[in-house]
Amino acid sequence: MRTSREFGEEIELREGNQTLRVHVVKQNVFPIFISPYFKKDTYALAKKYHVELVPTWLLAKLAGETLGKKIEMRKLFNQYMKEGGGPIETFLSEVFRTK
Repeated sequence: MRTSREFGEEIELREGNQTLRVHVVKQNVFPIFISPYFKKDTYALAKKYHVELVPTWLLAKLAGETLGKKIEMRKLFNQYMKEGGGPIETFLSEVFRTK
């Protein structure tokens, strides 16, 4: 994240006749990694660097409780790939639409 342009901005600092371009990381960014599983080493690194780890089963459980139906991430992924990919936002908006 330190070198990512997505989570910060580049600013110019002037001191005397020198100009420095510095990349500043936004302070309101909270990194979250989503994955089917994590190793013990991953948990240790996440704790060290203040990163939140979210397993996909927990995400599916929360979405299922919200929508009132059972959701399985593996089936969603397979369905998305079977449909040929495309814009993920369109696919997810169809899947998570409440009826």
